[in-house]
Amino acid sequence: MHEHTQKNMYDDHMWFSVAKRPNKSNFTRVQRLCCCMALLFLSMVVNAMWFGKDEESSYPSLKIGPVELSYFTFYVSIAGSLIVLPPTLLIIEIFRRSKQRMVQKDETLAVLVEDPFLAAGYTKHPRQPLPDTVPTHNHQKAKKKTRRLPWWFIIVGYILVFATVSLCGIMCIFYSLEWGKQKANEWLLAMFLGFFQSLLIIQPVKVNTNTNNTTCQDKIQVLII
Repeated sequence: MHEHTQKNMYDDHMWFSVAKRPNKSNFTRVQRLCCCMALLFLSMVVNAMWFGKDEESSYPSLKIGPVELSYFTFYVSIAGSLIVLPPTLLIIEIFRRSKQRMVQKDETLAVLVEDPFLAAGYTKHPRQPLPDTVPTHNHQKAKKKTRRLPWWFIIVGYILVFATVSLCGIMCIFYSLEWGKQKANEWLLAMFLGFFQSLLIIQPVKVNTNTNNTTCQDKIQVLII
């Protein structure tokens, strides 16, 4: 359980995984950083939409030193974090499930990569053809590993990130032109609250959920075997 949690923390936690990701993961640091940027810009525009209304004046506020935190700001930070979660997960899954592009590799090399035992026998006897059949257990594993999106979905993911960042940035500029100093400060405060909620609450909950799912799948496989 602890091993699964530590592995998922470095792989599934969007913010921590940028600094330290698994070496065997196809989900690169650049792609993870793009997902973080998409999340931030989506949060910016969602919070801006809430602050575009004049409803926050009726809510009480709590002043802590120079920072004035209203219940409306806290509510917006929570709602914004939940709203931007589905589109962010969509972009993450596109990057995570996309295949790496293979540059003119034949079927023999593909099989050698999937099965190291065949690779060892093939290197000892280079002229020996590979067997037509692969053991059922290894074949099932290879079949599970090949259930991925085509490689060009990586391009789709980058297009979604670029469109998200560009459109959200433009919309935030137009929203900010209508604000005064007080509303802009409240918007920034809601942004910081949403960031820490994602860092300390939402992402750890996602990691814990994935850990539980992985543990259940391992137990089911053991029972089947």
